[in-house]
Amino acid sequence: MNIRIRLLDSVAISDGRITHTPSHHIRRGVLAALSLNAGKLVTFEAMKHWCWVDAPASALPNLRSAVSGLRTDLEKVIPGTSGLLTTQRGARGGSGGGYRLAIDPGQVDVIEFEHLCSQAHRRFKSADWPMATRYCLQAEALWSGGFSTDLPSTPTVSTHETALVLQHESLLETLFSASLLEGAEITARLPELSIAVSQAPHRERLRLLHAAAQFLVGDLEGALASIKRCMMYFDELGVGMPESIASLQYAALNRDASRVRALIHNEVCRC
Repeated sequence: MNIRIRLLDSVAISDGRITHTPSHHIRRGVLAALSLNAGKLVTFEAMKHWCWVDAPASALPNLRSAVSGLRTDLEKVIPGTSGLLTTQRGARGGSGGGYRLAIDPGQVDVIEFEHLCSQAHRRFKSADWPMATRYCLQAEALWSGGFSTDLPSTPTVSTHETALVLQHESLLETLFSASLLEGAEITARLPELSIAVSQAPHRERLRLLHAAAQFLVGDLEGALASIKRCMMYFDELGVGMPESIASLQYAALNRDASRVRALIHNEVCRC
């Protein structure tokens, strides 16, 4: 059964031809909880945290209704797949039971995204720049609009979103670093790097990569200007000049391209 769960950008169930979005945010929250724990039991209590900040007294009936709706959603995409969603009752009708969605983790885009990020970083550490770039681009294609677009606004969802945003920022660092070390399309990457820095100004590595890219294409003045902006940003935060930026400045002033590349490699391998 070629079912696929999409949680990045908008929540949806798909078979590659038909794509269906569960109609209610609680139903989508239940789908997210089940999908991120693919094949594992998710308790009623865990689902409550996905769906509500303060669960109402009617939470259990609402969850049962949402699960019933999800079974209908699965059938709309691929007939016969409602049986993938099973129930485990709590002892004596209590709330200790839960639900399980019997799918492979690889059928969930968030889990695939995390796997691709891990593969990209592993390839980067082994200096396989082309494969690192390939895995990064595959992960970036999945990212799209990010996580939690139409999920319930709960601390549990927010925690997952924060972790995924940080992972995405780390992915971009790996992608840009692999491109710079491979020496491919450095000039073409500069606009993307500028956007990434503007969206995540707190990421020291992205700032280092932006300045390093300018240096590697022969723009020493631009690289030093980027380093200066970075120094001012962190100085305003009261943390002073990061050691990696100071090292990059020294290497750039000495026109030491080998040292710049070594800094790129070492900084990303540390994360």
